[in-house]
Amino acid sequence: MQYFVDSPPNCASLLYPVFDLSFRVFLGDLVRPTFERVVQEQFAASYLMEEERAIALCFHRVVSCEDPENPPSYFQDSPKDFLRKIAGQGNYLTIEWMSVHPDKLGRFTKVQPVDLILGSALRFSEESGFRGCLGFSRQDIKTDRITERFGTVKQGEVTRFGIPCSLVLVKNGELKPHPVARVQDQLDQLWLNRVNQLQLHERRTA
Repeated sequence: MQYFVDSPPNCASLLYPVFDLSFRVFLGDLVRPTFERVVQEQFAASYLMEEERAIALCFHRVVSCEDPENPPSYFQDSPKDFLRKIAGQGNYLTIEWMSVHPDKLGRFTKVQPVDLILGSALRFSEESGFRGCLGFSRQDIKTDRITERFGTVKQGEVTRFGIPCSLVLVKNGELKPHPVARVQDQLDQLWLNRVNQLQLHERRTA
């Protein structure tokens, strides 16, 4: 297994099968146009490869809030006290559209792909120097509790696409190791052997 970071248009064909399997039940015929819009809007994609196929992914965008009374669309319905807290503080990285291949769900193992993609993505944010990493974590499938393992702090509750979510944030410098040593060991290996295609593209065009 290996962790990659890339520009979404460069890896779209690899990621679409996982996205489709994960979100078709919610999006139906809109899954393809939604994916195409996400690919164009997002700054980066984090994903795990295993045996030449993607098994887990999430997308990232860079956001900031200068005016809490008129925030960017990403922060729609976010608590005003949170927006005032981050106003003018610089750029944050988001984690969005996190997906795990159905073949990898529900296995009784200590190391779950959801922990690996989330932990890797959070470290990417930490090492990239953003003010922090934030996202809207679904409460119905306990994603909000999974993020807490890495030190995220709940900032409020919102409804996204009709689903109750927790707005969670981990500030730069406050990322915690996974409480299960075996999981953290694999996260460390993934990070050691990561392939950051964003940096490769930058070097090629410099």
